[in-house]
Amino acid sequence: MAELTPGDLKPYVEHVLDVFGHDRCMFGTDWPVCLVAGSYDDVIGALRECLSDLTPQQRERIFGGSAIEAYKLPGFQL
Repeated sequence: MAELTPGDLKPYVEHVLDVFGHDRCMFGTDWPVCLVAGSYDDVIGALRECLSDLTPQQRERIFGGSAIEAYKLPGFQL
């Protein structure tokens, strides 16, 4: 299988953001299954590129803030 590219993910990421909004999304993977298409860093990098049009605060929400809120993680803050 070919490596994952941001272009592969972009339509899905855009759809999810359109449907749910950045406030209701959080980063997650299917690791280690994603290793078939690329490394963990490749997957994160592809998503970061897909989210490059968002504000830094919106990206922080997706990459941590939503999880902190949803799982009520004490001592974590962005």
